[in-house]
Formats: sequence, C-alpha cells, structure tokens
Amino acid sequence: MAVIGSPPGAFPQLFLTSSQTWVPPQDGNICIHAVGAGGGGSGRNAYGGGGGSYVKLNYLAVTTSGSFSIYVGAGGTPGVSTSAAGNGGSSSVSGTGISATLTCGGGGGGNWNASGAAGVAANGDVRYNGGLGGEGGGAVGIYGGGSGGGGATTRSGQTDAQAGGLATSGFGIICGGTSVNNFMNYGGDIGQSVGLNGGDLCGGGNCYVSYATDAATNKPRGGNGGVGGGGGGTHNRYSPNGNYGGYGGDGIGLIQYLPW
Repeated sequence: MAVIGSPPGAFPQLFLTSSQTWVPPQDGNICIHAVGAGGGGSGRNAYGGGGGSYVKLNYLAVTTSGSFSIYVGAGGTPGVSTSAAGNGGSSSVSGTGISATLTCGGGGGGNWNASGAAGVAANGDVRYNGGLGGEGGGAVGIYGGGSGGGGATTRSGQTDAQAGGLATSGFGIICGGTSVNNFMNYGGDIGQSVGLNGGDLCGGGNCYVSYATDAATNKPRGGNGGVGGGGGGTHNRYSPNGNYGGYGGDGIGLIQYLPW
C-alpha cells in the first residue's frame, strides 16, 4: 500500500498513490480529495492531453470499523507519430458513509488532429472538470475548472492552487506545483528536443520544432504532466513521424483528518 503522509499524530494526512482498500487507522473526521489521471500528449501536430478532474468530500465521520475502496487512475501513454495517445484513467472513492461514489474522470489523450478532452467529475461536495489539452497538457483545477494547455509559445495548463508541489496546505485544502512554458523553435537544429515536465496538478509542456537537420536521430518529445496533468504534445515539421508526446500524470487520493 503506497501511502505518503505526515508523521503519526492527532491529524494524519495521507497521500494514496495506488489502488487499495483503506481502513481508517483511527476514529475521527476526514476530508477526502481525489484526482483523475491526465491524458497522454500526441506525437504529431502538438496536441496535448486533457487534465484529470477533481472531487472533494468536505467532511465524513469515520471509525476503525469502516472500509473504503480507493482506485487511482494511471496516466495516459504518449502518442507516437499519428497514433493516438492513451486516455488517463479514472480515480474513485467509495465506502462506509459515502452515499455516492466520488468519481474523477481522467483526461483524454491527444491525437494527431485533436487535443485531449477534459476529465469529467461526478458527486462529492466540490467537483471540477479538468482542463482541455492545448499544445501543452491541461491542468487540474481545485477552485474551478482546470486551465487549458495553451498555445505554441504560452504556458501549459496551470493549476489554480499553485505552490511548491503537491501538499496539504491546510485542513481541507490542497495545493500543487507550477506550470511550465511551451516551446517552439522556428529554425535550425532542434536545440531543445524535450518539452518541460509540468508541476503537480499541471500539464506538461509541448515541444514544436519547425526544422531539424538531425531529425532522424534526435526526435522531439513532449513534457510529462504532473499529478493529474495532461502530457504535452510534440511535432517536428522536418520529419513528422516517430515523435513522442508526453505521459499524462497519474491520479491520486488524499485523506486529511480534521480537527473538528
């Protein structure tokens, strides 16, 4: 069972990175957050993957006799050339006292002719869809719908809960990382052949190359999405085949014990 959290104490903060059955380690009141996985980025025409969606259950009383089924979606695989990238998997939480399964749809994978769709959220007290893919990957939104993946020289999808990385920034509150620039090289050799990886809850950056004399051996690749973020797209006009998009970020479940 993959669990990352603070040292044992009155109010544990748990980051669940794999699917599992979770049994509360102590009685108390919890807040549940869940994030769907991001879609992969395309390998042609720089179409990024969509961001995963977000669901929050504000408050639930739990005891050690309860049990919860937590499923964590896997990030979408990159597209290669004209092959479509993989969709991000859905994350979900169900169990004792939850009246309707918390469902966080994953973002769609980019294709050679279309960006990835946004992940769609269902149930819970707070729910927001992910960001659409652009040339970079879409983001996860905590306070509203996720931002889109941006254009060739703008930024990839950025979370509205930007901070230094995925964390529980307060009781019932989470935050993520920072977004990255999309990249376009209009001429000459590739120079920068790999898109930048997005921060947690943010999309990966695209890598669009207009011309590249070493295209046969140095294929550009899109940046990977952070947790829940879509992968960046990539394109090389000199040699459009054989290029890779970025991976979508895996989903996650977060459980916070509350002081009330």
